[in-house]
Amino acid sequence: MGIKGIALSETKDFISSFDKDEPKTIWKIGPLDSEIFNLVGEDKNPLRLMSDAVRFGLKGIENFKDERGNIVKFDTINKAVGPYSYKVVSDVIMKIIPPQVKNELGAEILKISNLDEEEAKN
Repeated sequence: MGIKGIALSETKDFISSFDKDEPKTIWKIGPLDSEIFNLVGEDKNPLRLMSDAVRFGLKGIENFKDERGNIVKFDTINKAVGPYSYKVVSDVIMKIIPPQVKNELGAEILKISNLDEEEAKN
């Protein structure tokens, strides 16, 4: 089996290890395309790396509440990166995701953006 292209339209449900309540917050994450993966990977600051991975790789949220207990509606903004236009997570949402959860999400997004073990063996 050879290398396959990145399934950019696919998402994966992710639940944070920090989420102890019910109902759980479900983070819909997807892989980064190879252009954004390279751009994000250039940042030597690990906190910025994770934040950028979330900004580009988070595709939706279920059961995420603000400080008052209100459900947060997932929202995106357009961001130009070179010749491409991306829908990325809005600044309002990025600011309220707890840092530990953001780091966990970023790590998982980067993980699903890499070759899987079978492809890496080829």
